[in-house]
Amino acid sequence: MNATRAMPQSEASYTEDQKLTDLTESYIYGDYVSGRIWALKSADTTNPVNIELLKTDLKITSFGIDEKNELYICAEDGKIYVIELQR
Repeated sequence: MNATRAMPQSEASYTEDQKLTDLTESYIYGDYVSGRIWALKSADTTNPVNIELLKTDLKITSFGIDEKNELYICAEDGKIYVIELQR
């Protein structure tokens, strides 16, 4: 897979991501117009927490995950970006 590293109206959901442990049990979604990406943590359904992960210039079309549990962004520019969280 040829992916570009992405450092810091489509949506997709990926849960139980073991590599990005900060995102475990989160609903990941992004905005096509603004390029912003969020994680919605809803383990406590009475008090869900919405966290902004990234602000990008990307026109997000979809998300993907690979066998190593890396999370990818597909963008309108035809490229695939991998999300890397700073620890």
